Formats: sequence, C-alpha cells, structure tokens
Amino acid sequence: MYCISNKIILLKYLHCLNLILKICSNRGIKTLKPMKRGIIAIIMAFASFTAFAQRDMAKMTPEARAENQTKNLTETLGLTADQQKQVYTLNLTRAQKMEEMRNSQDADRSKMRESMETFNTELQKLLTPEQQEKYKTAMEERRKNGGAGRGPRN
Repeated sequence: MYCISNKIILLKYLHCLNLILKICSNRGIKTLKPMKRGIIAIIMAFASFTAFAQRDMAKMTPEARAENQTKNLTETLGLTADQQKQVYTLNLTRAQKMEEMRNSQDADRSKMRESMETFNTELQKLLTPEQQEKYKTAMEERRKNGGAGRGPRN
C-alpha cells in the first residue's frame, strides 16, 4: 500500500510538472533563459505536489486516521497489544468527532481543542509512567516544530 500510494503521488507530480511546462511555454515564459524556466517549473511543481499530498490526507476516513495515529504512537511509545486496542478506540472516537466538527457549518476550534485535551487525558490513563514521559517529550517536540510535518512556526 505504501509503495502504491507513493507511485500514485509520483505520477501526479510528473503529470503536474508536464502541465506546468506546457503552460509556461504557451504564456511567453519561453523567452526566459532555460535556467530560469527550469527553476520556475520546479517551484510550481513543488507547490502542486504539496497540494496533492494535503488533499490525499484530507480524504482519509476516521478509521484510517485512527489506524495511522495508533501506528505512530505504537512506534513512538512502544505500546503493548492491549494498549494498541485501547488507543485505537480512543483515536477512532476522536477522529469521528473531529470529522463531524469539520463537516458542520460552525467548525469551532475551541471544541476541537477540547476534544484533543480529552484525548490526551484518556491516553495518559492508559500509558505507563515511562510512556507518559515519552509522549510528553514527543508532544513538546511537535509543538516546537509547529505540528506534524509543517516545520517551525515563526
């Protein structure tokens, strides 16, 4: 599944790059030097590639999100099989609530934050003291970096 999704993303990326090059050549950008055209094409392709990646993440079902989050927590904290089941249930409940909030007309950020705090409280009850420390450290690192994969905030 991982390899297939990467191949699909790569194909989308190459398709976008091809379209961008066609657009650039049709709009008078061909008068630019080849090096500048290449740089512009790469920048535009990168922007479209990240847009595709974000769109794919948005299409995930609550079940897929819960499974992905449980997998990440298992790798980070070394969860036991019993803990994995309990954490999956917590993740699924939270993902379903978040999905409902996103789809509602009045997406309230405070309710989303409250849902996250409830999740963290329930998760702490399932973890050993050592795992709680690892989780706390991972969350602090994530906050310092501005969230999951978004890079540092200014």
